[in-house]
Amino acid sequence: MKAFEWYYKSANNGCALGQFNLGTCYYNEIGTMENHIKAFEWVFKSAENGYAKGQYCLGYCYHYGIGTRINIDEAIIWYKKASNNGMKDADIELNRILLDNFW
Repeated sequence: MKAFEWYYKSANNGCALGQFNLGTCYYNEIGTMENHIKAFEWVFKSAENGYAKGQYCLGYCYHYGIGTRINIDEAIIWYKKASNNGMKDADIELNRILLDNFW
């Protein structure tokens, strides 16, 4: 699939959006085989490069163990970064963690 090829090139050139989209391809089996570990790796790179949606998805990966082990502390860190960058869904997940740990 052409989209995968373009995302791959973009990601390898350091584009945070390309890195996120490549991770999405690996997660959703778009143009490649499903691979949650590779999805995690590319989403991680996009998050490190400041892409807010990547930060949210990285928090989600840590929260639910997608491509990595569950790590609630890391999930909170990345959800907070995403929230600070305008991702409202990150606030929902942060509240979910708080409620899960409260009850």
